[in-house]
Amino acid sequence: MHISLKQSIKLALDIFQELQDLDDKELIEVFLSRGISKDLANEIVVFVPMAFCRIMLMNSRVSFPHSFVFKEVVTGSEQEHLFTDISTFCEAFLIAESRLDLGFNYFIGVAKRSCEYHAISNLVSHGSRLEDIILVPPIIIL
Repeated sequence: MHISLKQSIKLALDIFQELQDLDDKELIEVFLSRGISKDLANEIVVFVPMAFCRIMLMNSRVSFPHSFVFKEVVTGSEQEHLFTDISTFCEAFLIAESRLDLGFNYFIGVAKRSCEYHAISNLVSHGSRLEDIILVPPIIIL
């Protein structure tokens, strides 16, 4: 059974909300059991929370980077990519925009899984103001 990208992300969003205590590895197993491909499941756990974090904080004046770095574990090679080149991120961003009316509690259930959210939260807890935060491109390890 083939599930489209949009359907996969919507299914993943339900799972994010329902199973908030699972780690990424456990979530990927759930995604796989629900028919999402392994490659897409890996992308979803990284890019969907980032998209939701950015939409949730879009009026905060946090400066988000336009790119990220893929780092290959075995070789150590790094490649920079634009978020806009990743269809999973772009589709999640559009879905997040369409769900703004669901409010903070819905968004935080997804966004809190993002590395960017963790960085922002850490900075704010140490006294930084949101409008002063400038994030660097995250490194995503393959």
